[in-house]
Amino acid sequence: MNKLPSRIIPLALVLASCGGKAIRTYDLGTPASQQAEAYIEAERPKAARDAKRIVIPYFQVEFVQQSSASANVMGQKAGAGLGSSSSRVKTTVTLSGVAPTQFQAITNDFYDAVVADLKGAGVDVVSLDQMRASPEFKTLSGHGCKDSPDTIEHFDNISKFYAPHGMQVYYLPKDERFSGAATGKKSGPSIIGAFSQMGAGISGVYGGGAYKFVDEEVALAKALGAKVLRVRVVIDFADVSAEGHSGAQGGTTSSHSAVRISFPAKDTFYQFNGSDGEGGFSLKIPLVSGDGFAEKKDGGYNSGGGKNWEAAANGTAYEASVRKHLEAFRGLVMARLKSSL
Repeated sequence: MNKLPSRIIPLALVLASCGGKAIRTYDLGTPASQQAEAYIEAERPKAARDAKRIVIPYFQVEFVQQSSASANVMGQKAGAGLGSSSSRVKTTVTLSGVAPTQFQAITNDFYDAVVADLKGAGVDVVSLDQMRASPEFKTLSGHGCKDSPDTIEHFDNISKFYAPHGMQVYYLPKDERFSGAATGKKSGPSIIGAFSQMGAGISGVYGGGAYKFVDEEVALAKALGAKVLRVRVVIDFADVSAEGHSGAQGGTTSSHSAVRISFPAKDTFYQFNGSDGEGGFSLKIPLVSGDGFAEKKDGGYNSGGGKNWEAAANGTAYEASVRKHLEAFRGLVMARLKSSL
């Protein structure tokens, strides 16, 4: 397990306490092509232009295992006439009921489906065997890569990163899931520490090798006459929020709404890298399922005065929800990508 210095690892929670605003759920009944503009952000899509041959050294699915969210709690100061004070309480939700074999099977099948999509669009995809045999890939994978699954822990947030078919996992220098920038906005202390420790954190864990990956991907692409494609999906919990209040009689916290699948915006993407630079397609709003997959079980109060909950999943329901929303995400991206090929 990688347990890095504080404020350097990803937060794994989508908060639904958005000032009372309703969460937009994905409409599986509407063709992805009709929803692609609403869901997919294109950033330098010209990086994918003329990508007739693709190599995929970077492919990871992040399965959130435990998420936490913080909320302010208003209380009365001790003594008469001293007004109110606030503190923060944390709600933690831990996933159970899903087997590691399910996570790996989902990842393997998602990779196969992405490759099939690309081939169906007329793109030649370098096989894993051919990629692994190239000297350039051996250089890239010779430092800093982690066996799948790689476990990342940040405070009360835990994720497992899976790669398909025996591939390994690596992280890029500006990876916000790794640096903590993706988490500091949701819960915990200021993210300033994340940025100040980012270089030291990556260097300490990966020996500085993470800084070479981008250039080494370009070398791999050039050697194989291809463009590099990176694929990542973050599979998180939606509608898990922390809220609280306290008065003279003490405080209470609660977690509400069903536990559903959510793919966070920005951190879920298809990204290209080659001699003409980086660019690609990412979610610009969360992709949230309309169906729940878990029963919430009360785990009592934690040391910070908040509640611990267990998301006791039906493993079959979890897997089914993840698979159909991965299919939807693929459809959304391919609808945008085909116009760039």
